[in-house]
Order: sequence, then structure tokens, then C-alpha cells
Amino acid sequence: MAIWRLSQRVGYNIGERQVVGPTGRHNNLADEMIKLVDDNLWTRAGVAEWVASLGF
Repeated sequence: MAIWRLSQRVGYNIGERQVVGPTGRHNNLADEMIKLVDDNLWTRAGVAEWVASLGF
């Protein structure tokens, strides 16, 4: 639900936008955000700063 709401907010499907994450993974933006929080223990604020640095 959060991914859908964020996609609505930014105006495109973040599950389809491909990125290279800060760990070097090639992933879609939605999955990379989830992995950063769940696997790499990033805070949501940290993920938000990273996404903002991408220009999204």
C-alpha cells in the first residue's frame, strides 16, 4: 500500500523505475527502498534523503 501511495504522490510507478542503489544493487526503486530498510537497516529518513539525491 505504501508503494502505491508513494507512486501516486510522485506521479509515476516507482516499481518500474530502475536505479543503482547506494550498495551497488541494480533494482527497481520500490524494491531498493525496501531492501535498504529491511536488509541494510537504513532509517526511512535516510532512504528519503537518498531518493531526494537522485532527483526524484
